[in-house]
Amino acid sequence: MKEFHIISSGVSLLTNAQKAGILPRDKEIKDEDFWKTLLDNPKEIEKLKDFIKENPYKHSAELNTFLRAVKEKDPSQVEVYLFGTKTASNELCRRAITEYLKELGYTAYLTIEISGYFWEAKRFDERRAVNEFEKGVTDLLDDLIRIAKKKIKEGYIVYFNPTGGLKAHVIATALAGFLVGVQVYY
Repeated sequence: MKEFHIISSGVSLLTNAQKAGILPRDKEIKDEDFWKTLLDNPKEIEKLKDFIKENPYKHSAELNTFLRAVKEKDPSQVEVYLFGTKTASNELCRRAITEYLKELGYTAYLTIEISGYFWEAKRFDERRAVNEFEKGVTDLLDDLIRIAKKKIKEGYIVYFNPTGGLKAHVIATALAGFLVGVQVYY
């Protein structure tokens, strides 16, 4: 039976690449301008994918839990729905992870992006940023429940993996899994 894994993505890949000296150590995750330059450069995404290949369990929190969950399964029977914040840093991680998963034979989707508070705070006043964040988390919960129910109706076994991302996103992901009544693994 086909499986559908809904995974909340964070930026552990970037922080681990920084620790390993693959990326500059002095760049903060909230430095959107810097991460955007890397995101726009396919060689940088390839470099991150190569870093993943060295040790996916160590270099990506999301892959650490996902790969353990699907260890004995046929990749052609597993689809991955990887989502994260509306930030260049998160999209950089998701693109590298998605490319890695596709090379392994999984079907992987780059999907919805959700509010990442500090990003909105740059563009709006703080109260509006908080409102955008709250709305984003609420919409996320609704979207995840809708997607899971749709995939269950299509005959998939659905799993939720809330390993990565902001705490509010992790909580919303786990809650969606519990409300739908499917397995949640961390």
